[in-house]
Amino acid sequence: MAADPVLWKERLGVLIEQGVAIIVATCDGDGHPSLTRGWGPALDDDGLLLAVTAAPGTRAAADLVAGAEVSVTISEMTTYSTLQILGTAAAVTPIDDNARRRVDAHLERFAADATKVGVTQHATNLFLDDLILVHLMVRHVSDQTPGPGAGAPLEEP
Repeated sequence: MAADPVLWKERLGVLIEQGVAIIVATCDGDGHPSLTRGWGPALDDDGLLLAVTAAPGTRAAADLVAGAEVSVTISEMTTYSTLQILGTAAAVTPIDDNARRRVDAHLERFAADATKVGVTQHATNLFLDDLILVHLMVRHVSDQTPGPGAGAPLEEP
């Protein structure tokens, strides 16, 4: 089921302006998962642009290719308001200057929000460079905030 573009973009647009924690998951052809961090999210007409930590030679780098199935969780640290986005990597490219600026701004917000939940120093140690840019074509978005509504698709009221 495709996500309602207005509802998920509205909710995600608000969330990504925060210092959110982003986890990117994919898997290889045998179903072995790989997890890494995402940075500097931005919405575009077709989906989500996301810089992803994927050092050369890692499983994440090998798995994050055009056509890969990808799951992204985006969580606001202070409330644990969380969205899960499922989609396909339409393109995977080297990071560009616009994405780098988004990453830097996101990292600043991330460090500020981390202090609100007790990480008083070195929150930016969670940032690893070796970034690639993933253009994710979104297929499904669900609310994963803990509670009775967890798992509900955003396109349903």
